[in-house]
Amino acid sequence: MPHLPAVDAPSRLSSYRSRHPRAAKALGRTLNIPELVGNAPIPSDIGTRLALARIDVGQATIH
Repeated sequence: MPHLPAVDAPSRLSSYRSRHPRAAKALGRTLNIPELVGNAPIPSDIGTRLALARIDVGQATIH
């Protein structure tokens, strides 16, 4: 599973939080990621504290 560059993390998380506010809050509470729960700007250093990976569930096969 490829990790995304740390520099991309703030914009990706901000976009996710904007597009899916309820899911982002639930995920933030579950995984203890307060940046997803609140409405404050995503810190620029979040990519150094939180690794993001791209998952393509459209291509996943479960056996």
